[in-house]
Amino acid sequence: MTGAVPNEAGRIDGVPGAYAVGCASGAPPEASATTAATPRNRSVLSFDDAIAGRLPSPAGSARAFRRAVRRSHPDVVGAAGLVRILRAERARGQASGRPAVKVATVSDLVRASRRR
Repeated sequence: MTGAVPNEAGRIDGVPGAYAVGCASGAPPEASATTAATPRNRSVLSFDDAIAGRLPSPAGSARAFRRAVRRSHPDVVGAAGLVRILRAERARGQASGRPAVKVATVSDLVRASRRR
C-alpha cells in the first residue's frame, strides 16, 4: 500500500515506542469509521510495550521534560492546578447555592489553576 508507514499491528518497524494510526497504518481512507478506535488501540499497545520493557529509556529527566513543556506551553495546568480549579468551581457554586459552577474559558481556567 502506498503512503503507509511500515508497521506490525500498529508498531512502526524499527522504532520502539512509535505507533501508526489510521491511514498511516495502512488502513484504507474509506475505513475511517472502523479506524476511529485505533488511537485508543495504540495507547493499549504503548502500555503493553511499557509493561514488557520494550520502550526506550527517556533521554532526559522528568524535571527537564516539565521545563520544556512549560517553556513551549506556558498555560499548561498540572495536577495541583486541577485541584485549584475544582476548589474555585466549588466556591463559585457555594456562592449560588449549587455544588459547583464550572469555569468555562481557558483564561479563567489558567487563572484559577494559579490561585493559591
